[in-house]
Amino acid sequence: MNLFKNADLLQTQKISRKAEEMDKFKAEVIIAIGRFFNNDWGDVCEEDRESNVEAIRYYEMVVACYETSEGEIWITAESEKGQDYDKVVVCFADDYRKRNHKM
Repeated sequence: MNLFKNADLLQTQKISRKAEEMDKFKAEVIIAIGRFFNNDWGDVCEEDRESNVEAIRYYEMVVACYETSEGEIWITAESEKGQDYDKVVVCFADDYRKRNHKM
């Protein structure tokens, strides 16, 4: 069962622009999304893998990391209501860090 099948798939403008400009990067993003949808969290440490496994039990935030030709991208999943994942976001790692640093 795919936990993310009903989620809106979103990406930052930087991801979108790079994917439009570079076919290789676009393919890498598509592959990363496929891996994420199959619960392959990419290049995260063992502690983060275990945290993701625990998080999906309660529909809490899941974070994955994948290396691409344009740098590290992160894919996150969130659940507004705690029942289904409703948002999956693809961003560059530095965008995610900047966004959360401001909070």
